[in-house]
Amino acid sequence: MTFKELVPASLTGYVRLLAAKLRYGDCFIGTPLVGKSVTLGRGCSLSRGVELSDDVRIGDFCYVNCGAIIASGQIGRYCSIGPYAMIGMPRHPTDYLSTSPMLYGKRNVFGTVSAWMDISAPPVIGNDVWIGAHAFVKQGIRIGDGSIIGAGAIVTHDVPPYAIVAGVPAKVIRYRFDADVIASLLASRWWERSVSELAGLREAFSTPVRTGASVAK
Repeated sequence: MTFKELVPASLTGYVRLLAAKLRYGDCFIGTPLVGKSVTLGRGCSLSRGVELSDDVRIGDFCYVNCGAIIASGQIGRYCSIGPYAMIGMPRHPTDYLSTSPMLYGKRNVFGTVSAWMDISAPPVIGNDVWIGAHAFVKQGIRIGDGSIIGAGAIVTHDVPPYAIVAGVPAKVIRYRFDADVIASLLASRWWERSVSELAGLREAFSTPVRTGASVAK
């Protein structure tokens, strides 16, 4: 038995949580399960039970709710990830003799080198995206800015900007705004502005968007 195995899991978890809090000092960190090479923007919030694997990148002012797992991917700014969502999870081969990673993976029972890449196409999620509870976003997917993924949806195809998708597999139900408003929002790229710049649009963020409205440039 190794020294690591002798250390209580609660103590290991506390040390990892403390290290994550120190590493991301301007974020709220409620979970120790944060990979060492994770990139977090400022003002992010990670709730209890969240898991972020190595190389995940998350932009400013996002929150990830309890129990969500982000195994791979890039997420833009101002995104909302619902409870127990799963994003960019590892893939298993379907044309190998077995789908069990214990027989082909990095820690296989034979001790051989694995040629299979379980993370080969991390998903790319835009800005201001809301992903509902228990949604599943597979690898290789691009989710456009401003879109909404319904609770329990399984996303197997790219999602256009400002689309609302739901179902298994997820399909476009409707768009949040008309085409002119969407074009204006995409052109404005408001999520790239500083908080002080956005302060001038405070009222716009607190009221419904009118048809034909545009974001100040």
